[in-house]
Amino acid sequence: MKKVLIVNRGCCDNLGDQAINIAMKKFITSNYNVSTSFSDYTSLSKEPKNIDLNVSNITLKMNLRELLKKFLPLKLIWLIRNYSRLNRIIKDNVDYIVIGGGQLILSNSTFDIAAATWVYLAKSYNIPIIFCSVGAGTNFNFINKTLFSYALRNANSICVRDETSRATIRNEFNIDSYVSGDIVFTESIILDNVDNLTLLGIPSLSVYNTYNTPISREEYYSNWLDFLEKNNVDINDCSLFYTTSDDYIESVGFKSYLHEKNICHIDILFAEGFVGLELLMRKASTVISGRMHGLIVALNFNCDILVYPISGKLIVFKKTVEDSTFDLIEFKSNVIKRTEIFLDKLLVK
Repeated sequence: MKKVLIVNRGCCDNLGDQAINIAMKKFITSNYNVSTSFSDYTSLSKEPKNIDLNVSNITLKMNLRELLKKFLPLKLIWLIRNYSRLNRIIKDNVDYIVIGGGQLILSNSTFDIAAATWVYLAKSYNIPIIFCSVGAGTNFNFINKTLFSYALRNANSICVRDETSRATIRNEFNIDSYVSGDIVFTESIILDNVDNLTLLGIPSLSVYNTYNTPISREEYYSNWLDFLEKNNVDINDCSLFYTTSDDYIESVGFKSYLHEKNICHIDILFAEGFVGLELLMRKASTVISGRMHGLIVALNFNCDILVYPISGKLIVFKKTVEDSTFDLIEFKSNVIKRTEIFLDKLLVK
């Protein structure tokens, strides 16, 4: 039996990335006569991380990370720490490598060097490597462009999750790609919800300020309240949830803000891992969030969703799911079909 190595951000403390990894593994093993293994795209971690509920500990890690970015060549440090890991994994009897899904073509400190290194080592061992169901960000600098261009040009094929990512890769790197849809849409719809909760997910302010004109935390919270009022959502009916450690900190801050302003008391529902998130979704009827994969998981649990369009990808997602012609079952069927068409060129059923 052929062996497929799946590479994405499945070990990080973002439950959306964990959902991506679970869906990719399930899709490949269900449709092809192969076995799978997994390695994280950028991290040395071997198991999915739980969300850290120690706010002071998370804040310290965030501050140290920002400090390191100012003084150290992070790409070089990543390469020193990870090259032997990637080399060992790739030469260890792997037949194919599938990088994806998730927004992995992104202009941060490590994704570009990770992409180039995975592809370089795969080609060194003559192992086919593809990008599947990936998303592309924006604002690439010279180093980003150089490393991603090498990775994308030397991969065997590229499949992206939306037309916007395809246009970005074409415009930034002059490379065409195939559009399949997001891999998490290939999961089955679960119908046995047991409660009627309205879940509210507030992304970290840093995420908002990355994609928009920066604002203060109080302005951010005020914007959220305006958004809820505009969409006829009573904040008193909501419970907070989160899909990342940073979002958990924001939930704590938002809860305190509501209390200090004498607006309402709101509960935070805890989920340290993906199983916990699934349990929350089983209790929900409506999910409101600015995290795309939290919303896709909600759709998979037959919940109504309300999209807070915090970034370009959320604007596209909102337009898609709120279109009057959108049919979830048909949409999911199309994603499954298009993903199979792409993977059929590499893997044997």
